[in-house]
Amino acid sequence: MNSNFTTLAALTGHHAASAPNKPAIRVDGAVWSYGDLHERVLQTVAARRRRQASCACRAAQRRGGEG
Repeated sequence: MNSNFTTLAALTGHHAASAPNKPAIRVDGAVWSYGDLHERVLQTVAARRRRQASCACRAAQRRGGEG
């Protein structure tokens, strides 16, 4: 495996591009493909960025700046 991946999104994206339907995770009978996993990773990253931006905006407003 390539050890140059610095993020989970990069790692799952690499595998999703080359084998999107290949099983990535098997737990209690459920199977997630690399494509499914990568999609969920991207959703999580986007949600965290929105939350971070929201927190930064509120902090700026408390300081009297624009948000």
